[in-house]
Amino acid sequence: MPALVGEKLARLNDRIDTSVESGVINGKPKEGIAFGEATEFSSVIQQADLFSFYNGGGIDVAFLGFAEIDREGNINASAFGEQLTGAGGFINIAASARKLVFCGTLTTKGLQLGRTGTNVSIRQEGAVPKFVEHVQQVTVATNHPDFWDKDIKIITERAVFSLHRGEFILEELTEGITLDAVRQAIPFAIKISPNITL
Repeated sequence: MPALVGEKLARLNDRIDTSVESGVINGKPKEGIAFGEATEFSSVIQQADLFSFYNGGGIDVAFLGFAEIDREGNINASAFGEQLTGAGGFINIAASARKLVFCGTLTTKGLQLGRTGTNVSIRQEGAVPKFVEHVQQVTVATNHPDFWDKDIKIITERAVFSLHRGEFILEELTEGITLDAVRQAIPFAIKISPNITL
């Protein structure tokens, strides 16, 4: 998902500078196992230099993926069932960025979406939930005081949430998606923004 965000930004706005933790500045990031590479980039710098920039607070907004999120606001981006991928630069980026946007789906493994005009529908639910009671591994704990002053959003195919001190607030529903379709995929209570018309 973050690779798709980078590609979209590259097409829409040349006034925003982007980076991928491998050292690539701007361009269109590649997806999957090729993530870290990009086409049409403006420069490539040493990864250590880029992390000095990150650790120094150079990131305004970070778009990050996730494997799991739990009721406490813990994020798992480093363990996928039997696969342990490691955290990479995830922790540094999450800790230093001013705003965090976690991008992903509410379920995975078989999730199929449909679209009619602007309405989205769930054709087939994914077999593996990504919002869980307890994450398999804590990569980042957003309820830690270091994260309390950060603007944290979670954007999924069904809804947009804000997350503050472990409290989830449903801020926006995708057109065509019902509140029940969101609640059924989340095993814990969430608050509903008063701005949402049900």
